[in-house]
Amino acid sequence: MSPTGKSSKAPLCKGCIVDRNGQPVSQVQVVSHIVNAAKPQVPQSDVSDEKGHFLIAFDALQAAGDGQLKIDFLREGVPVRVTQRLVGLDDVNSPVIMYELDEHTQATADTEAHYNKQESIPTVAITSHDFMTDEHEAMWASIQNVTVNIGFANFLAYVDKELANSSCAINGAHQTTIDEHSQLFNNYGVNSYELLDSITEKFMYERIFDHEAPKHGDYLQHIVESKLPDWQVESRQDECSGSRLQIGRQHLKPLAFCPIELIWSYWIEESLLMQAFNRIALRFQNRSSVKQGPDPLAHLEIDPLRPLNNLIWGFIQNEGKRLSLVRRAYEYDHHYGIQLQGTAVPKLRPADSRVGFLGEFHKLLHIASEFHRQTDDVTVRADPFPVMNAIYDVHIKLAEGAHNQFGDLPTVARKEMLMMQWIMARPEMREFLNGRLMVPQSEGWMDRVEHMKRIQGWPNHSMQHFVNLANFGEQLMVSIRNINWSQVKQSSVAGSWATYWRESIQGYMHSYRAVTGIDILDNDPRMSDNPSAAIYKQSA
Repeated sequence: MSPTGKSSKAPLCKGCIVDRNGQPVSQVQVVSHIVNAAKPQVPQSDVSDEKGHFLIAFDALQAAGDGQLKIDFLREGVPVRVTQRLVGLDDVNSPVIMYELDEHTQATADTEAHYNKQESIPTVAITSHDFMTDEHEAMWASIQNVTVNIGFANFLAYVDKELANSSCAINGAHQTTIDEHSQLFNNYGVNSYELLDSITEKFMYERIFDHEAPKHGDYLQHIVESKLPDWQVESRQDECSGSRLQIGRQHLKPLAFCPIELIWSYWIEESLLMQAFNRIALRFQNRSSVKQGPDPLAHLEIDPLRPLNNLIWGFIQNEGKRLSLVRRAYEYDHHYGIQLQGTAVPKLRPADSRVGFLGEFHKLLHIASEFHRQTDDVTVRADPFPVMNAIYDVHIKLAEGAHNQFGDLPTVARKEMLMMQWIMARPEMREFLNGRLMVPQSEGWMDRVEHMKRIQGWPNHSMQHFVNLANFGEQLMVSIRNINWSQVKQSSVAGSWATYWRESIQGYMHSYRAVTGIDILDNDPRMSDNPSAAIYKQSA
């Protein structure tokens, strides 16, 4: 519709008179005359049919609809413009329109078609700003894929494949060939457990280092270039031999983006997987885990004919090689400033506690949720700058804890917990820990641990919440730690971070509220409280 509200006339195209072969003619004199009004005698010309209809060919129409045909005529030498209404024009190329002229009229080449264009009412739509770019989306997707690749489902499939195709088994300090998958279960002593350990270590190594680092600012590379210039190795060509020489004062470890965060191990620890497995190991040794009264696991009798027996035996025999509860507890405090609580956890005296990290992290999630509300409101331009500032604060806190045991302990803790999950998921375990069959679980070990929590009287929150906290928390922290946020100057990068990880952010906040009772979304003043204490308080 035009600004005045009236319909506007827009030219469709230019046209011309054409002959029967479609060739244009500049001017035509009609030589027919009417002898009888009922039956006009119209001689057929080169450009007309037997009824005196002239063909007018136009270029491609610009729009379909009703229109007008305007033709300039010469009637007895006097210029005359005749307008004929056209109905139902089709949007086709080079339409041909017939027009009938009388004996006094000739048509010129200046033939023009117009249509009465009723301009459609414009559709007004307000859309939110899209912060995601292809570069950012590829970066976040690569981080997400790596964290998913080291999950339990992929580990389970990897172990099954390795056991089916394995060509060697550990036999003390030597390797012996195995021909069949069943021979893994025919071993005595610690062989089965050590074979599982070697497969798990291989899985961890392949999944950790077989990927590319994020492309938007390499955090580790920035640290080396800015703070360790003397440790950089330069490759130069020897003028005499022509070979490449590595020139440098010192040698660094190969730089690698690590997709593992200790926060995953912390939430799996809070799910009581480790505690449940240790109780099973005590009962395996005929040691009661309660001070008085019958042992809840008194019925647990694991026969020596199936693999579970040797796996648990190997677990007990390798106790000195595993991380202790105390070492993990100290590292949780060093990385994130969070402490475990329970009868088995001694009072800690940490040298360096990451005080304030949990509050900063939860503040980031709350700010991101506010950003999501703004993006949902299409009348508001969402501001990602507060998100970028909050990410930077969390990034600095994470970097402060990336020392000492940071390089190895998260990986070793993940390996040991994956092994426990795999053993708990064994079909033999269901005979003693027969969880609720009809409750859907995302991983096969979860119902066994839930059953243990019920019979032991422990806090019985859904295992799915702890798994969600572990997976979502790891994805968020990996994406924050491994990007060089100190060099990010465009807030749109933070906007794309909040947009891509929205489901992880919301899933983490929901599960955190479910197990602790603390609502990050509503900016609960207890957001910085120790989650372990809140879990026990919530279940009291």
